[in-house]
Amino acid sequence: MQLYNQYCDGMLIVALRFVKDTMEAEDIVQEAFIKAFSKLEQYKAEVTFGAWLKRI
Repeated sequence: MQLYNQYCDGMLIVALRFVKDTMEAEDIVQEAFIKAFSKLEQYKAEVTFGAWLKRI
C-alpha cells in the first residue's frame, strides 16, 4: 500500500497525458499497479521504482 500511495498520483498524471479521460486514466493506473505487483520480483534496482513502473 505504501508503494501505491507514493506513486499513484504521479502515475495518474502520466496516464492523463495519454488518454485525457480521468476514469480511463484511473483504470490504466490500476492495471499498471496490478502488473507491477505481479512482476515485482523482476524489478532490478538499476532504475528507480517509479521509472520502472511508468514503463509498464
